[in-house]
Amino acid sequence: MNREQTASRPLEEDTVGEEREAYFQVHKFESADGTTYCWEENQETELTLTLEEIEELRQDIKRLPDDVIQNEVSGNGVLMGVKIPLSTERLDGFLNSIVNFISQKIKIRLTEHAKQRLKEDIAKGSDHLESRGWSSEEDVRHCVMSAKKVENARLTVNKNRVDDESVWFHCPISFAVTGTVPNGEERTLALAIVDTKERVIRIVTLL
Repeated sequence: MNREQTASRPLEEDTVGEEREAYFQVHKFESADGTTYCWEENQETELTLTLEEIEELRQDIKRLPDDVIQNEVSGNGVLMGVKIPLSTERLDGFLNSIVNFISQKIKIRLTEHAKQRLKEDIAKGSDHLESRGWSSEEDVRHCVMSAKKVENARLTVNKNRVDDESVWFHCPISFAVTGTVPNGEERTLALAIVDTKERVIRIVTLL
């Protein structure tokens, strides 16, 4: 297994568990177009991938072109980022970690992309054919707090991290989570646990 670099720095984000010194592993991948992608993964947490999962992910990325990995166009049928190959059992384990995290007081923050999707749905109305069914931030919070299934997990490209030699993924894994809104209907959103000390969940997008 090729684990290229190991780094250590104080605990900041992307961890589940007790506050302690965090150890980060930098994984390097190569796309079908020959571009190097890097992911700084926190080690020894409930969300850390196994050696086998990293290798499967490496093989998947090797088959993907850059325009798919770096897609930012909403609604074009191409999902953002790279899907992590995980079993149903592993996804259920991640759900348990998320449920444990939200069982205490948390802060929920929406990205600009998620806010834009919410505004679009509110403007269209719930009966519009193109509406995703979101009507308020309360819908979003209720969906998070009622999380009952993790559909998939993905790495997404960090456009704010500029590197002439590599493209970097965001450190936190993005989970597509299904829950319910106040009227009992199911909704799905993508979230990431970004800060365990301040207990922050980031809503990446609304699906």
